[in-house]
Amino acid sequence: MVARIAIVVSLCLCAGLLASPTTAPSTAPSTAPTMPPTTAPASLAVKFPTPAELFEKIRKLDEDNSKLLKVAFFDISDPITEKPSEFSLFGGERGLPLRNLLDRLRKAQQDKDIQAVLITLGDTTINLAQAGEIRDQLNELRHANKKVFVYADSYDTVGYTVATGATDVCLLPGGEIMIPGIGLETMFYKGTMDKVGIQADYIQIGEFKGAEEPYTRTGPSDELRGELTKLTEAIYEQIVDGISLSGSLTGTLSASPRCSRRPSVIVTKSRTVRLSM
Repeated sequence: MVARIAIVVSLCLCAGLLASPTTAPSTAPSTAPTMPPTTAPASLAVKFPTPAELFEKIRKLDEDNSKLLKVAFFDISDPITEKPSEFSLFGGERGLPLRNLLDRLRKAQQDKDIQAVLITLGDTTINLAQAGEIRDQLNELRHANKKVFVYADSYDTVGYTVATGATDVCLLPGGEIMIPGIGLETMFYKGTMDKVGIQADYIQIGEFKGAEEPYTRTGPSDELRGELTKLTEAIYEQIVDGISLSGSLTGTLSASPRCSRRPSVIVTKSRTVRLSM
């Protein structure tokens, strides 16, 4: 009897333990958000331009660039040559072919977008004939209603001959314009040849055939002196006429420096030349 009562009590206790939990939850639900969202809303996303918008921006940029002043720049610092330098594995001689320079000047003349041309003259080697060709091409640019600026630290006869084809001649403050006269020199070797016992054997045919005079005379004959004088006078007149015609001046020969001065000479304050259109 006692054993049966003990079994009943045990079953009741087991039923009570299964019906109710023994402990309460000690932590908060794990599903609650602990951080703000890491992604921005869809309305704040970056918007890339469409191809049509890109083309429109490029077109506006081209229009803005077309409104800018376009100036063709030529830096003449290398010697002017009559032909391109020959190919060399070790590098050929530096030089700017005259034909290439003239072709580039013609392209600048024909380009409607170019409104002015700027030329800087450095320590270059140009003969008088080359300077005349460059000046003539600059005159063509002037006739095409294009501004032409020539700048140099100082001018000699050849450099100023080039500059006379420009609309504006620019000179560094303190620079000089030195245009000396024309002179020719001829060496005579007869005195030296007499000292070493050498006698030249020539036959002169004609009074003005003086090619052998350096070897048969110690000084020029009157005929040779006259021919050299005519040559120097012709070169001098060519220089004066070129400067006067390009500068719209009178071509009268005079010792006054005004004959070799252009009406518009701009003295710049630095190496930068300001172009005023």
